[in-house]
Parts: sequence; C-alpha cells; structure tokens
Amino acid sequence: MLMHIPNSAIDLALAEVTRVLVPGGIAALGVWGGPDVENHSQDEVRNGRPPRLFSRRSNERWRSMLADVGSVEAFETWGGDVDFFYQWAVVRKRLSG
Repeated sequence: MLMHIPNSAIDLALAEVTRVLVPGGIAALGVWGGPDVENHSQDEVRNGRPPRLFSRRSNERWRSMLADVGSVEAFETWGGDVDFFYQWAVVRKRLSG
C-alpha cells in the first residue's frame, strides 16, 4: 500500500513503520516503482471507479528513503518495463538511535 501514499505523506508512513519495529526488527516491503512520478490511474476512471493514486519512486530514491528506517539488507527489482517495475526490500531497524 506504500505505493498509494502521496509523496507529501510517505515520510510519516515510513516513520510509523520505524516506530512499530522493535530494535533489530525486520520489515519486508514490496511496491511498484519506476521514474519518480505521482499520478492517478486513468484506467480506474475509464471503468467508472474513483482514480487510484500511484506514487512510483526510483530505485535510488526508494533505497534512500528506506535507509532512514534502517539497514537495507536486500533490495531487488524485477519486471521488464522501465516505467513500471516491482521493488522488494528487506530493512532491519537499527539497534539504537
């Protein structure tokens, strides 16, 4: 669901992830990424549903944001499309601070 959080609120969401993890705790996070773009899905509108927000983040930006949570122990991407691909990470919260 983190890919549906606007850029204006993602820092708060990641701060909450950090807060609920115990020191040394692990979070596995998967999102759809791509160029740093925030937009609404027009497919939803065409199908008569409210538009969904997608906040895609580049690998570099997402890794940097996750580093604020803790140590990025694994980071993988897959999918052949340069504009829309899956990002998966394992982050361990620091033991202190």
